[in-house]
Amino acid sequence: MSDNLPISNTKKRKIDALLQQGNLAFAQSKMASCEKICKKIDRIIDGLPHVWNLRGTMAASLGKLDRAEDCFSQALKVAPNQVEFLENLARVYALKGQPRKASDLYEKTIRFQHTNKLNTVLSYCTIMIEELQEADKAVDVLLPLLKKHPEEIRLLAMLATAYFNGDKFEQCEVYLQQLLSLDPNHSVGNRQMGLLQSQQGNITQAQDYFHHALATPTPNDSVTYANLVLVKKYRDPNDDDILQMKRIEQSTINDSITQENVCFALGKVYNDLKDTEQAFSYFRRGNALRRTRSSYQHEQEVVHIQQIMDAYTPALFDNNSALTSTMPFFITGMPRCGTTLIEQILASHPDVQSKGECDIMENVALARRHCDAAPLTLERITHFTKHEWQQVGQDYRDAVSDNTNTAHITDKTLGNIRLIGAIHCALPHAKIIHVRRHPLDTCWSIFKNNLAGELLGFGSSLTDLGQYYRMYQQLMAHWRNVLPEGVMYEVNYEDIVRNQEAETRRLLAFCDLEWDDHCLQFHTLRNQVKTASVAQVRRPIYKDSVAAWKPYEKHLQALIDIIGTKGWDE
Repeated sequence: MSDNLPISNTKKRKIDALLQQGNLAFAQSKMASCEKICKKIDRIIDGLPHVWNLRGTMAASLGKLDRAEDCFSQALKVAPNQVEFLENLARVYALKGQPRKASDLYEKTIRFQHTNKLNTVLSYCTIMIEELQEADKAVDVLLPLLKKHPEEIRLLAMLATAYFNGDKFEQCEVYLQQLLSLDPNHSVGNRQMGLLQSQQGNITQAQDYFHHALATPTPNDSVTYANLVLVKKYRDPNDDDILQMKRIEQSTINDSITQENVCFALGKVYNDLKDTEQAFSYFRRGNALRRTRSSYQHEQEVVHIQQIMDAYTPALFDNNSALTSTMPFFITGMPRCGTTLIEQILASHPDVQSKGECDIMENVALARRHCDAAPLTLERITHFTKHEWQQVGQDYRDAVSDNTNTAHITDKTLGNIRLIGAIHCALPHAKIIHVRRHPLDTCWSIFKNNLAGELLGFGSSLTDLGQYYRMYQQLMAHWRNVLPEGVMYEVNYEDIVRNQEAETRRLLAFCDLEWDDHCLQFHTLRNQVKTASVAQVRRPIYKDSVAAWKPYEKHLQALIDIIGTKGWDE
């Protein structure tokens, strides 16, 4: 540990002994004693990296992350390639919510560790998959390591997760099957397989896998129940699932994330049972817990949306790309408004393939930041030349063409409501479909579903929800006014429910698609659906979700005061 110190062997041995005592004191949570030992070493030789590392470890254990970061950084100044120090600083960055810095250090650590320490790899991959959405990079690290350890359960589970998050579902299933063949009771593996089956429309199999995952109690059971209730209709108040969720609720009072999951799950259960009082109580509690972790700021959203409306004027579209591609159908609207239904109808046509919520347009637009040193701002985007817009459009088309064997694709990225102007600039012949649903049905569905993503933070408060909906209405009115006629088609969810065939014919006509009877049987399509509507889109058209807000009217007054009770058709 201290072989290269520029001091006598006697002092080296003394320092080594003191470091051992310091580590033992830390392990026994004797922080004051540990610090005294560090000071003793300082008097022998100041600035020893292992002392900085020990102090950083103490600070991290006490939650003093800034101090820990400083200590580990000091250690690395002296020993920049010390794997232990790199890992420790990476963990601090992860705890501080700085995933990119953490991943860079983990990558460096992995390069130095030729044996690829398993825990380091798993920590790195967790960040790449869950924080940075770069699952492919995680796969690149995992596959070589799996060749050396083909039956390592944790590697198989992480690899399956990476492929799942990267929308490579066939590969995901292969590794899940390997995992479950080695450990049939693996709770995470069974839950992941349940998710995979539910998204493929295999609802019964999904329920079986979820229940198998729950057979062995784990700290993540609330996550499994949150997935299970989406694919199961509850009719018996004494169902064992309900009793188990109640037990979790009562035994995890101080665990806010578990409580949040259970509240939304039980809210859905009591909604199935038509017990509106119990259901709303749980939804309200779940949203209150969710709100404690949200950084959503309505005022910032108002400013951003106004900037978008100011930037995209009819004159701007004179600078459109020259691309004539009609490949993409962009389906957009509020969350829970029926975009998945429209996507399934179109994807049932033989000339159309679903790409789901892929975020590709935003990613290719942001990639233009590499063209010059200046940061990519809204003002910069709206001053793109025709050539730059054409490059954005071509990059988008290249990206969606991967594994596509049809003339058209659907892109239902909901965030595209902010990018409609950019979409038209880059792909002026693309079809844009705006899906509308009764405002209160839309907002109620958002409130009662624990939707992931910081951008959806507005959904945890009825007041924020109403104000956001009003802002969304203003933005869509803007696009309606500035886009050339025929670019955007607006379809109403309730019209599809009331008159499926007529509305489907109008939709296909707008998309310049020939009629195909399969579009009326959208629920039989066996594609992957990653949405809270996973069970609903496997059913034929049904009317249950029309006016679903009405039984909760007295609880929704704060929302009603902002947006009223009228729908788009009144």
